[in-house]
Amino acid sequence: MSIAALGSMSKPNPYFVWLSLGCALNIMAFSIDGPAQAAVADPWNLTLGLGGEYNTSISVEALDTGRKTGDSAANLSAAVGYTVSKAPKASLRLSFGLDQSLHKAAPTYDLLTQSFGVAAGTRLGKADLGLDYQAYTMRLGSKPFLDMQVLNPSVSGFISPHLWLRGGYGYAQKTFATAKTLDANTQSITADAYYLLPRHKAYLGLGARYELENAVNPALSFQAYQLSAKAQMRAKLLGRPAKFALGYQYRARDYDAITPAIGEARQDRRSSYTASAELALTPTLTAKSQFRHTARISNYRPADYVENLVSFMLVYRLR
Repeated sequence: MSIAALGSMSKPNPYFVWLSLGCALNIMAFSIDGPAQAAVADPWNLTLGLGGEYNTSISVEALDTGRKTGDSAANLSAAVGYTVSKAPKASLRLSFGLDQSLHKAAPTYDLLTQSFGVAAGTRLGKADLGLDYQAYTMRLGSKPFLDMQVLNPSVSGFISPHLWLRGGYGYAQKTFATAKTLDANTQSITADAYYLLPRHKAYLGLGARYELENAVNPALSFQAYQLSAKAQMRAKLLGRPAKFALGYQYRARDYDAITPAIGEARQDRRSSYTASAELALTPTLTAKSQFRHTARISNYRPADYVENLVSFMLVYRLR
């Protein structure tokens, strides 16, 4: 499992266990068909995933450590969701997730993530208001690693038949098991815009995020901004429904204080390019694949890395 972005305030995707925790939370979930609706026929759903990956470099960004040689890993995931309320203008949903990566040559980087979430939403006029709480417990190499709690209110909605906007605020509290100087509170502001092409078979998305993290160690406190772009389209492949997506993300992080090891304030710049595809094999079974290239440039050498990640997963969804 790629764990390069561990330590950023975000939510892991239960269907892609190889994705890092680098994307902003979306409370009112957005898909190519628009915001998710609260009312569903069955309040329960279950998602199981089994897959693998190869990564040319394994990095734990929160610890500024990693492995510069490649390794393969098996990825397992399970997620259960229950919709408590299905009222037309309000929703309440509970979720629990479990993700596990098992590396072939570097088991010290095996990551186990348990998550619990509560998501509430309501409609006010044409706007969707959301409030999401997520709690994560992570173990790295079978040892306690990180506990994180995230609270994220948001507002979203269509301002035209093809343009959907979302704004959100996030607050996170991170508590590390051993590296206590890394304990931190993080605040962020996010803005996203999605333009749906005719017949909603494709969309273009742009996102921006500003983040402020205050750590116990002042040298580890920073300000950051992030810009992202994504394009997704639906099509037929081998007569089956398919999705294809391309994405880019740029992140700049400037630290507040002098880093003693380099005698100056630390600066990190990270660019990520992704390409992914999904193919519905049956109504409940989907094959997903992804390629990601990430380059992180920093004046603090342990934080410098380049990785290329290729992953594949079979996802079974029952709802």
